Amino acid sequence: MALRLVFLGRLEDAAGLLECVQMGTIEFHGWGARSDAVEAPDRMIIDLDPDDGLDFADVSPIEASECSPLEAFRAVRDPTGSAISAAQRSYEMSKLADGPDAGKLGARSVTNFNLSDTSRQYALFGIEPNGTISQLTTQASDLGEPIAPNQYRLSIDVTHKGWSGLLLLSGRKPMNAAFVAGPPGSHGSAWAERFRSAAAQGGWKTEMVWFKTVDDQPG
Repeated sequence: MALRLVFLGRLEDAAGLLECVQMGTIEFHGWGARSDAVEAPDRMIIDLDPDDGLDFADVSPIEASECSPLEAFRAVRDPTGSAISAAQRSYEMSKLADGPDAGKLGARSVTNFNLSDTSRQYALFGIEPNGTISQLTTQASDLGEPIAPNQYRLSIDVTHKGWSGLLLLSGRKPMNAAFVAGPPGSHGSAWAERFRSAAAQGGWKTEMVWFKTVDDQPG
């Protein structure tokens, strides 16, 4: 692996700034911290560069109290990201023709699973717009209709408008799914610490997908 050295400069006065300009500096990226406390910035800037075709209406809002579990899940996400995928990003709602919610306004979402690593345990959870996390199954064989070896397709009827998420949790050891599920406000910082500890012990990895149900064409 090749190593690359990066030298960081320190400016102390206007003369130093002018010298950088004379050397052809194109853009300054200030660290936002003093040189004697680089790990304690006085100012932090978050630069959002969304895709030109992305409308901020397509970004899911979430209550600040519900950020803790999502950050905990993200910290142990599977970098391959290949086990779960949403068939569509958005679903138009209509009257459901069959199933437990027949006659209600809803949408039938489709999610695909590719569980190539059969040595791992799997559990699936639903994440509702209000922050509720519900256990859906802890058996890979219950992840919908088999479409190929170790591949499944799951249909879920959704009767609320807005964003919904699916969390796939996998690990080397069986997991206590009830520990992950819970109502809004039940996944605070103390829970996040316990989750990180359990994830480290069980080799847990997470993957998430999100989709939106809309009623843009009433009737």
